[in-house]
Amino acid sequence: MVSPGQLFGLGALVGVEGSATHAEAMEESCICEAGAHDFLAMLARHPLLMARVIMVMAKQIFRLEQTIESMASQHVSQRLAALLLEEMAEGQTLDGGVLLPVRSHEELAKLIGTTRESVSRTNVANGACDHDEGPPNRRNDARESSPRSRPGTFLLGRIRAARPVVKSVRQRRHDLVVIGGGSAGLVAAEFGARFGADVLLIEKDKLGGDCTWTGCVPSKALLHAAGVAHQIRAASDVGSGTKIAEVNFPEVMRRVREAVAAVYSFETPEQLRRRGIEVELAEAQFLDRTSVEVAGRRIVARNLIICAGAVPQRPPVTGLEVVPHRTYEEVFDLEELPHRLLVLGGGPIGVELAQAFAHLGSEVTLAEKESRLLPMADREASDLLTRRLAADGVRIETGLELEKVLWDDGKVMADSARGRMTADLLLVATGRRPDVEGLQLARAGVDHDQHGIRVDQKLKTSQDHIYAAGDVIGSFQFMHYAGWQGCVAARNALFPGSIRGVGSTVPWAVFTQPELAQVGLTEEQAREQGRKMAVHRLPLERVDRAQTSRQTDGFIKIVATPSGKILGATIVAPAAGELANELSVAIACGVDLQRLASTMHVYPSKGSATEHSSLSVCRPHGTSLRSPRSCRPLTHRLAIESGRWGDTRSPVSPGSKPSSVRIARSGAPADHACGREAVGYWTGGLRGSRGKPANTSGNR
Repeated sequence: MVSPGQLFGLGALVGVEGSATHAEAMEESCICEAGAHDFLAMLARHPLLMARVIMVMAKQIFRLEQTIESMASQHVSQRLAALLLEEMAEGQTLDGGVLLPVRSHEELAKLIGTTRESVSRTNVANGACDHDEGPPNRRNDARESSPRSRPGTFLLGRIRAARPVVKSVRQRRHDLVVIGGGSAGLVAAEFGARFGADVLLIEKDKLGGDCTWTGCVPSKALLHAAGVAHQIRAASDVGSGTKIAEVNFPEVMRRVREAVAAVYSFETPEQLRRRGIEVELAEAQFLDRTSVEVAGRRIVARNLIICAGAVPQRPPVTGLEVVPHRTYEEVFDLEELPHRLLVLGGGPIGVELAQAFAHLGSEVTLAEKESRLLPMADREASDLLTRRLAADGVRIETGLELEKVLWDDGKVMADSARGRMTADLLLVATGRRPDVEGLQLARAGVDHDQHGIRVDQKLKTSQDHIYAAGDVIGSFQFMHYAGWQGCVAARNALFPGSIRGVGSTVPWAVFTQPELAQVGLTEEQAREQGRKMAVHRLPLERVDRAQTSRQTDGFIKIVATPSGKILGATIVAPAAGELANELSVAIACGVDLQRLASTMHVYPSKGSATEHSSLSVCRPHGTSLRSPRSCRPLTHRLAIESGRWGDTRSPVSPGSKPSSVRIARSGAPADHACGREAVGYWTGGLRGSRGKPANTSGNR
């Protein structure tokens, strides 16, 4: 059995500052950079590090192949458990729950760097057993045992002579330090911990970041409550006489905070520590390229990932700095519903909150300096959503730039070239900017500007061992994109090689009613890039599920190459965010429209709209427009039939029944869903049946 002192004596094998053993100095070794106290605690948390100890021994110890083989043959976790159980009787609790004898503390540092001569002359009675603690029998047994008879001293005895004394131990160095506990930081830290890395997560405020506390979670909870209130008001549309008199706004906000607390319960420091992540709740700033200061303590790391996130960006409007207003960070602290609300900014945050408060009963004015709302979205989608907001009672002012704001008698007054607007509350939602202030990035030599930290395609900064991910790099500011980048950054930092961490087809959605989702290129972007393309558009009114719920405002637009490769898609529909996921997978995996159309979808589901919108280019697998003469009539017939579900040039007459499709129910109109499903199902069936139509007489 290897005692803790002998275990730490293996530090001599890798070389330590202040010693000159024959062994090669291992600057990156956990053994030489962690003190004896921390090293044993680290081994207890990460058994994989014990395997690394064995690897170092194999490189540095001469003529001990049989000994190394015997150690490696035993399961690392079992060996470590046996070691800790042996010392438990006399031990005291350390950080991390490791037990270590009191008598070992002073001797462990001395054993690091011990040479063959010093070990051979070391008598247990002169070292660890000088203390009075511990059972007498154990002390006597220790005195009688020779260094040669104990495995740890035997290993050290095989080392060549070297300088015997080590005066200092290097400071502990973490494998990975993550600055910022938001979406990107949480994913990066958990990724590293799952692979056995020593991970430290530093967060200056609350774990979870904007998404948990002031963004995704509370806003969607508020949108849900507002949507329910709006549906109750519209209950007469479905024959219900239920009416809502007034929204209990304090109760709504209480439920919003309950949702936030429920999500945060899985992200607490205690939860993260159980997963092997060390957490520091304090502000961090760089001291140099490899160390940061946290609460007056110096932290050293091999690799760092900056996930500091973003903060609200306020426009340069005169008087805004003195006029009371709220951003997305404070709006969820409201306890009283504002009677009149002025929302400044027509991006995703402003649009969502404007509709939510309008549904809850506020008089909302939405001001945007650009010519339309959601400037980054497809123009047709933006125009449709603008009309929907206006129908919900939102006053929309586009192309409007405020000149100044005033505060008078508890009211906000905003002046522009079009006159003065008055409101009880001003909500500023004009975007976000990367939060790099206070990090002292210049000390670490990390390049950055007002747009964020500069990174390459692999998320590496100007320093090879420092990465950045999420909102702090100034790219797409979406939680799912930040989390994906956090995972990529951790992988690139900890493992050889690297993968791309900057996406060009990032899916995103605005969760209004109806939702607006985008993945890949919009129609305008594809035209600007000069792409050869075809636009396939399906009005939502042609989707049966939309008709059953009386939610027909919307469309699905797919931009593809003439051969069917999907370049992008825009969706305006009640479940646009969910529909976009399928198209995002299709783009990432190279699934073209033909294969998408030939994949059976559940009917009547909202997702079946994706299949219908791709039917305009569907053709049997293995055929093309240059297919043999016998297939051309079939291909032409399918193209005409499937074209009825989008914008067509040669529609089939409403009363006709195509001979290539078997209608499941007698007398069903030609544009009935049976015919639509049969086209997709029948096309897919051609793959294995050599042109024989598939059986479409299943349940609808």
